[in-house]
Order: sequence, then structure tokens, then C-alpha cells
Amino acid sequence: MKPQKYRTRTSMQWFGDDLITYASLFKELQNFKDVNESLFNHNTFNSKTPSTAKDRINNVSARAKSLGICGLELLNQVSHTDRQVLILMSYLNLYRLSYEYVFELLVSRINEYEPVININEFENFYYDKQVLHPETLNLSRSTLRKFRSQIFNVLTSAGLLRKQKAGLFQLMPFDFSDELKQYLKDTPYMVLTR
Repeated sequence: MKPQKYRTRTSMQWFGDDLITYASLFKELQNFKDVNESLFNHNTFNSKTPSTAKDRINNVSARAKSLGICGLELLNQVSHTDRQVLILMSYLNLYRLSYEYVFELLVSRINEYEPVININEFENFYYDKQVLHPETLNLSRSTLRKFRSQIFNVLTSAGLLRKQKAGLFQLMPFDFSDELKQYLKDTPYMVLTR
């Protein structure tokens, strides 16, 4: 599902292990609020302060909720590659600019013989979007670079991009399992597979 609003958070992380922990606890408790309380009470993510614990739990919880109950169940039982796709999906479901970058720019190049992505193309993409949405996309140059770095870290962690050399990445389509294909059918994410 495409996010409605543009939100940017340069502090957002991959949260892969955290999401797997969340999914495992959700399997036991079957309630988002109870999972959040348990994570907070046990300081599961080893946060230094209660406020950082709440912030991290809220971020992970929002990502988990974006997958839905079926997605969380899959996260507990699928292969490493399928997990990477689900974690990437949880990120893209919350951040419209990242979502649009993947589905408007990267997907258009996925069928090229050896699709190579230049990291600087992201800035051009951003500035094209900024013309259309100047009231919401008004990042400073330094914040834009941090956000670009974050997006490329997430896409590389997911395995959708593989770094070739400084600033250049190869686009790597996924091989989805049958279970993941069933979960993703009728979604835009199906175009990310071979």
C-alpha cells in the first residue's frame, strides 16, 4: 500500500532483528498493544532511556502493523530472503518518497540486462518530486543526503541493491517463495520478483 503523506526520518533504521522479535512475540500475545507493553517492560531492544525505548517500539510497531497479521505470521516462518522482502515492505509502506523511488524509478529498470543505479539519481528524483510537492518536500541538502544514505542502506540490506563500487549499485530482483507470492498477490510488490 502506498503511503499517503510524505514523511522523512533520517533516523529510521533497517530494524530487521527487531521486526522478527516483534513478530515472534506477536505470535504469542496476538495483540499489538500487549506486544508493545512487553517490549517496553522488558527493555527488549536495550534502550538507554524510557523515551528512546518508546520511540523505537513505536517505530517497529508501525512497521509491523503495516505488514498486517498475515505478514507477521509469515515473518516467523519464511526463508531469510522472504524475510528481507517483508522487512523492506514494512519500510516502504510507511515512507512515500522511498516507496515512489522504488516503484517509479527502480522498477522501471528492473528488466534491463544489468540494471545499474547511480546513487546520485536519487537526488534528481527528489528534486522532480519537490517541484510537484514543494510544501511537503523541503529537505535541506544535508538532510537529503542523510535520507538518501538511509534509503540506499535499507535497499542494500534488503538485497534489492548490491553495491558495485562507490556510488553505483546493481538492481537485484528477488526470488519469492510461493507463500510470499500468495501474500503479495495483487500488490505492487510482485514486480520486484524475477
